[in-house]
Amino acid sequence: MNRIAGLLILSIVFLGCGRPADETKNDSTIQNVSHSGSEKNRIEPKNISLELVCRIGNLEEEDENYNFYMPQDMVCDKDGNLLVADEGNFRIMKYDKNGIFINSYGKQGQGPNEFSAMNAIAIDNEGNFFIADHWKNRIIGLSPEGKEFRRYEAKKLYGPFGVLSNGNFIKPTYNYDGDLLEILNREGKKVKGIGKIKEYRDREMTKYSRYVSIDVDDNDDIYVAYQARKVIEKYNTEGKLLFSFERKLNFDETTEYKTTTYNIGGREYPYPLVNSVSAGIAVDEKGYIWVATYRRQLNESEISMVSTMSVTGRGGGNTQLLEKKLNSNSDLATTDAYILEVFDQQGNLIKQFPLEYFCDKVKIFGNRLFILDVRKGMCVYEYRIEY
Repeated sequence: MNRIAGLLILSIVFLGCGRPADETKNDSTIQNVSHSGSEKNRIEPKNISLELVCRIGNLEEEDENYNFYMPQDMVCDKDGNLLVADEGNFRIMKYDKNGIFINSYGKQGQGPNEFSAMNAIAIDNEGNFFIADHWKNRIIGLSPEGKEFRRYEAKKLYGPFGVLSNGNFIKPTYNYDGDLLEILNREGKKVKGIGKIKEYRDREMTKYSRYVSIDVDDNDDIYVAYQARKVIEKYNTEGKLLFSFERKLNFDETTEYKTTTYNIGGREYPYPLVNSVSAGIAVDEKGYIWVATYRRQLNESEISMVSTMSVTGRGGGNTQLLEKKLNSNSDLATTDAYILEVFDQQGNLIKQFPLEYFCDKVKIFGNRLFILDVRKGMCVYEYRIEY
């Protein structure tokens, strides 16, 4: 007989929506701000703009097809449809180019087309999409029609991952030393290590230096932005570092690990005093690198925590995730803490787009840019990139 293990597993959040609506039209263009960067990376701003197309997801939406709960990731298929990994509702949501709901796949459980905890979604050249279920250390492959065809064993999936053109997977290793990223084949076996972990005198800081966002371009080159470091890197699949550059911040990188305690929803939570630098990275079809960067650190009212409830069988086996509960200031939907920075392949800062909401991930498909707000607005913003 199973026993409830009321586990309160705190996920430290470094932040750090409904159907397309007419009310977004009044704010259809993000403000363009030119920035010269450092003397080393000074360049004239490029004529790039963003136009808001739609917002999918709304906390007040009565239609459950537009009501997410902690959506973790999104991807576009070959027809331009948007697939959203709605983790808190244990489902994949599919929308057409206009943000209109098409279908949903999956439910909570352990069987075919059932999920425990979806952390990331990726798509291959055949239109198959893959779900990282980090709770069960597996990648679940679904056909373009949403039917499960295989499960792949892979450990430490609680970060981003992608699919290379040859079908192999790319993901962070999350080791304390050694390789930063690893390429896995379809058997879940390591093929190649990419990059190296930066080691600090403080072991906890070494741990935080492993957290990255990644993106893969059409040539299978891999772009890396660090959550707690200001460096941007590009690697090929052979592990060669193609370039590395640092960008200017409004604050210093953290080198020594410390903690504090915040009161969220009447509960006390420990929180690391590690300055957050990046929230996401994506490369567009012209080779420009878009990085979601922190303009400042979040204050106490902007921080979110997630508690996890699970069921564990006798002997500690067959653990099943029941739910994730968000502890957050749900009334706070706007912030000035984030900015989109655009760099060329030489590391020159060519454009900045200040954001007015929380940004947990950025993705680009063609000239379509998506920003994901996981825990505050629980929505996806879509923009059209104009050059």
